[in-house]
Amino acid sequence: MPYFMCPNCKLRRSIVSGAESLGEEPDHTRPPCFNCACDQTFEMRNDYFPADATAFVVIDSTDTIKVAGSELEAFAGLSSADVVGGNLYEKLALSAEQALADVREHDARRLEQELTMRNADGVEVTVWADFFPSPDMSGDILVAVTPV
Repeated sequence: MPYFMCPNCKLRRSIVSGAESLGEEPDHTRPPCFNCACDQTFEMRNDYFPADATAFVVIDSTDTIKVAGSELEAFAGLSSADVVGGNLYEKLALSAEQALADVREHDARRLEQELTMRNADGVEVTVWADFFPSPDMSGDILVAVTPV
């Protein structure tokens, strides 16, 4: 049964189509969040539960930020308006090059990567980062960053 997490409000829900029980391929279509209407929900495994302070950022295959969750402003001082449409490395200075390369090459998640990023004041802070590739083959990656 697929679970979908909203990168904006972190609502987690499951979608049951019944197809899986009939031996059909699961539907990886991302439903919009019914809580905040974000259209970039992400399919997650049922073993991932983010911390309260975790911020989600969705990037595309060119590392352009598509969605930034509200927790990013809480711990880094960066609002969604500050970062959406910008490059992940330019806006957050997240030291994620190797982790993202591994996720793209192996199409597998990377968890608990200790990295640095830059907050709104220009100060480098240490974060734990988790990376999740999109199962719909869009090239999108969900990046979950948690302050240390």
